[in-house]
Amino acid sequence: MERHERIAYRPQINMQQLRAFDERLQTIPGHWSTIGRSFVHAGAPGVIRLRWQISGERWCDEPGFLNFLDVRNNRLLLRCFLQHEPMTDDLQLTAEESDSPGAGVPEHDWQRSWKEEALLKKMEPGTKPRHLAQALHFLEIQGYIAAHGPNEWVSGSFLEQVATIAPTFAWAVQARLQTDHHALARRCVSFKEWQDTPLNDLDVLAFTEDGLIMTVECKTNLSISLEHMTHFVQRATKFPADVALLLIDTDAEEQVVKRLRQINTVLNREETDIGTRYQQEEKSVIYHLTGNIYVANTAGGINPALETTLRLGSGLKQGVASL
Repeated sequence: MERHERIAYRPQINMQQLRAFDERLQTIPGHWSTIGRSFVHAGAPGVIRLRWQISGERWCDEPGFLNFLDVRNNRLLLRCFLQHEPMTDDLQLTAEESDSPGAGVPEHDWQRSWKEEALLKKMEPGTKPRHLAQALHFLEIQGYIAAHGPNEWVSGSFLEQVATIAPTFAWAVQARLQTDHHALARRCVSFKEWQDTPLNDLDVLAFTEDGLIMTVECKTNLSISLEHMTHFVQRATKFPADVALLLIDTDAEEQVVKRLRQINTVLNREETDIGTRYQQEEKSVIYHLTGNIYVANTAGGINPALETTLRLGSGLKQGVASL
């Protein structure tokens, strides 16, 4: 493939993994039958997927794109260009940050335009302009965004089909489990046994090589109600997973602690008993609350949170309670 040649990316369905997933599902305690359509690749509706494989360009292959999504700053950048993403405080444009007529308006009947200075303010503190420029270049050559003037961009037509970052975040979690941890994993898994309950569906269900069963509840919106936490606890209790992880896309540890306290309310536990805290190399913070329940943020990336949680879960399953 010659340098800068563009090849349209088409996600491949691994039929062997599909069959192996179903076989593993039949081996776990209880009777579990999937219904509806679950997903094993990036070609699902609502997922921002790689559009072009381009040699010589950073992030423009499948492993590279996954690395791009693993960086929280890059996910924050994508969220800025999703016109239907909930207008949370961290994305809200002010009049000083944009000349767009819709600045400061929560409705989505206008197209947000972003200037470099405004985007830098939405990134994590200390983000260098060159890092933003690299990410913007990638988004532009993939057709996710388009130039709207000097140092100003708007979302491209491809992103108009994407409602929120949530499905893409869940896919990135699934793909990391598949590629880095060799797990059999699917998204949006629903069970016949739960079809008359509010518990369907599981964001991610994975079976690891060493026999661990893991579910991941993926949250990109920080407005998480007590009802959502109740359903998370019920799934963790009723489905025989070794690890039930609530993964919150934030770098704020206080958001993790807040959810731990909500879970304690559901479990009728002391609010201050927030379990055991784990952190490696000042990256993601993971708490093991009780039983199979874990809560983590993505401060150091998606994969560090998954890696540490899997190590903890494997250790506890084998009777080792330390990293």
